[in-house]
Amino acid sequence: MSTRTVTWFSVLAAASALAGCEGTDGELLEALNIDKRTPLCVSPQTIGVDMFQANDGNRYFSKAGEVSFTPAQSNINALPALQKKGYASAEATNLPSGFARYIDAFAATDKITPYVGEYDNLCIGEMKATDIIEYTEPSTGGHQIIEARFKYKIAFNDLVDDLGIEKDLTNGPIARSWPGEGFATYVKTNKGWRMEMARWATL
Repeated sequence: MSTRTVTWFSVLAAASALAGCEGTDGELLEALNIDKRTPLCVSPQTIGVDMFQANDGNRYFSKAGEVSFTPAQSNINALPALQKKGYASAEATNLPSGFARYIDAFAATDKITPYVGEYDNLCIGEMKATDIIEYTEPSTGGHQIIEARFKYKIAFNDLVDDLGIEKDLTNGPIARSWPGEGFATYVKTNKGWRMEMARWATL
């Protein structure tokens, strides 16, 4: 996920300023976690599969690269586990893919529906901000804005547990972007700092 370059200002070291910064840290963290649940959704290729909608209107799984031409983004091959745990059919359906080409595809079941996110990504957990690393000092007067950099933790969901891929994720694709860090923009209101936008640096 792309982020823009931000110039960061150091926080004043004086004791009085430090006390104020700690208070601001808490406000920014609370505003960032106001939604309580921020889903972590990744491309299906992250777990070694393609997921697509066929001409019959149904959603299918296949081996990564069969339909999207995007290879698996890790050493994970979750297709057998998706079948075993009932997220995909056990029997293959022979579907056309390109000129005079057919692939084995496995029908997605309703069990996968709660884990399908926007743009047919797969949601594998949730993210929660844990610390404010640093933030810009707000201007005095006028429209007050703060930009902050924060750390977050990941809690995997039942899909990851069912497929038994937590260790593979944390040793593979998740490790490349861990510890999780993100960027957020806040605006000052009469009720305190309100988070306007957050960029969670994910896979």
